[in-house]
Order: sequence, then C-alpha cells, then structure tokens
Amino acid sequence: MNTRRKVLLDCESFKNIPGISARDYEIVLSGKFFNYISNNDESQEIYSLIRENCDIRFCTETSEESSTESIIFYPVPVVCIFAYDSYGNYFGTFNGLGTIEDYEKSVVYLNKFSGAHGKISDNMKSFFSLVNYYPYWRSILDHEQNGTTYNLSIIEREDSKDESYFKRQKEIGEALNLSRDPNAIIAMIENLRRQSEFKVYASKKEAEVENEFIEI
Repeated sequence: MNTRRKVLLDCESFKNIPGISARDYEIVLSGKFFNYISNNDESQEIYSLIRENCDIRFCTETSEESSTESIIFYPVPVVCIFAYDSYGNYFGTFNGLGTIEDYEKSVVYLNKFSGAHGKISDNMKSFFSLVNYYPYWRSILDHEQNGTTYNLSIIEREDSKDESYFKRQKEIGEALNLSRDPNAIIAMIENLRRQSEFKVYASKKEAEVENEFIEI
C-alpha cells in the first residue's frame, strides 16, 4: 500500500526542472512551462506553412504569448506548451516534454480566456496529422468547448479550401512524415469527452487550497 503523501512541485518557479528524490512523498510536477523554438527556426519554411495553413504558431522566447504571464490558469499535473493559435488556445504535451517522435506524451489544449481544456490527441505526431488534414477540427473543438450541438457530416461537407491550401498541406505532410488518419476527428471527440486527466485552476493560489506543495 502506497502511504506516501502526494505533494506538488511548482515548475513555474524554476528555469530548469530540478532532479529530486523523496522517499516519503509522491511528487507531482505542476504548472506550465514553454518549449521554445529559436527565432531562426521560426523563419524556416515548415513553421511558416503550419502557421498559414493550420493557424498553429510555435512558441518563441520573444513572443508575448509565450510566457507564464500570458496564461493565468494553473494546470495540475504540468503541461509543457509548445504552440498556440489565434483563438486563445495553447497546446502542450501533458506531464512532460514531448517531441514529434515521442508516442507517449499526449497533446492537450488550454484556452487562456475561458480555462476550457482537454486532451486532443495521443501524441504530437497525431496532433499535427489532425490539424494538417482536417482543417475543420477547430470548429469541432469549439462546439465541444461550448456544449453546442453540431452535425459532423455537414461541417465536413461545407468545409472548402483552395488549391494552394492543399499544396501546403502536402508539403507539411512530407516534411513531418505525416499520414492521414481516417479516425482522427472521432478520436479527438472521444478524447475531449473523457474525464480530463488534469485539472486547471484559476491560479496557483487556488491550487494551493486543494493541494500540498513542496518547496525546494
């Protein structure tokens, strides 16, 4: 039987997450931190293509949106944010840093205006496949966020893109070695409707009411 006390370690207090060991505690990393690309990387064509076609903007150290001050909400366990969009949604890997070759870290979203949040995909590669091949995915997310009814077939049928969009879509797919998953939208809906694996508080102060924090 596990008798260790569950305590939170605030990642926002550190520039680098410390390595710690505690026999009597179950330590859960909490808060949010950012996974930045460099300003030089941002100018690369693939990032421009993803920004233009998918409205996914990667975090950089110089962008105003890429700081803990830009999001007042406080997630538990920790979320590593790598991108955001023009609708106030931030995207990150859950419970640690993930890459496009990492199949273990789920991708979640957090809306900085409403605090709406949930799991979108099982890993980063499936996330980019979703946003690249299903341009109407954000409409589905909005309906699920707001609890409004919708007809998936109608949304899919009414979505239309021009030739240049599909040219960029193909280039993104080739650059990231993506494939179109026919079940991607259904998987996203099921993930969003499951009980969230993480809790989002209005602030760290609110999180402290329900949780015990450990200081390093």
